[in-house]
Amino acid sequence: MMDYNKMPLLEEDISENLVIPNYVKIYDIIFNLIVEGVIKAGDVVPSENKLANYWKVSRGTVRMAMRKLEEDGYINKTQGKQAVVSTHALQYKDGFQWLFNPCIENCVDTIDEIKISAQYQPAVSTLLMSWGIKSREI
Repeated sequence: MMDYNKMPLLEEDISENLVIPNYVKIYDIIFNLIVEGVIKAGDVVPSENKLANYWKVSRGTVRMAMRKLEEDGYINKTQGKQAVVSTHALQYKDGFQWLFNPCIENCVDTIDEIKISAQYQPAVSTLLMSWGIKSREI
């Protein structure tokens, strides 16, 4: 098992406008440790209780991060047993924070086109015609 006391602490949010949930920060810390090879395939991840105490957050916060890591295939969890880093966890993937902060710096992509499409059901037109109502194209 890795020494969880050497894990990074949770960083404070940089600005008031950008608030990243703690479970996202925890996900990214563990994710980065896996990608950097600090935690290797087959290593046991510390328990949710130990991690919650270390980061001074609720166990539910750690559980959410661990559940997302499991869904993304980075760890394997079995009820009543400790979480283990997956053997195929080295598939590179972006961290989780991009969902909350997609454009901190170097944002140059502008929205220059918006496409909207709509469909109607021909059966509605037929039904209206059977009632004597003429349908119009929009």
